[in-house]
Amino acid sequence: MNRALLGLLGLAALGLSTVEQSATLVAGAVLSAAVVATAVASERWIKLSLHTAFAAFAVALVWPEAGATTTLAVLTVAIAWSRLSLGRHAMVDVVSGAFAGAIAGVALRTLPTLPALS
Repeated sequence: MNRALLGLLGLAALGLSTVEQSATLVAGAVLSAAVVATAVASERWIKLSLHTAFAAFAVALVWPEAGATTTLAVLTVAIAWSRLSLGRHAMVDVVSGAFAGAIAGVALRTLPTLPALS
């Protein structure tokens, strides 16, 4: 499943870059693919929680808007808790997922304003 998602995100990034979308949107697709690629590369050792990763990615994207950041952070904790309580992941999986997502979100936020691709 993760490999299919990785392929779809790669195709999305490629497709977005060919139809003159903003480079920031393309970078978001590439960073999303990087999070999934990290999960695929590390699946031998941990089962990185992509649910938690993309929730943390969203938190980083809305930072520093207080209301949105707080709401999404609470939802991220709830998602992490649900993954643990359902037995789908161990603590290391959700923490690693949150870390990967936050890093990707911060990376996207710190990119310089990118022009549209042509």
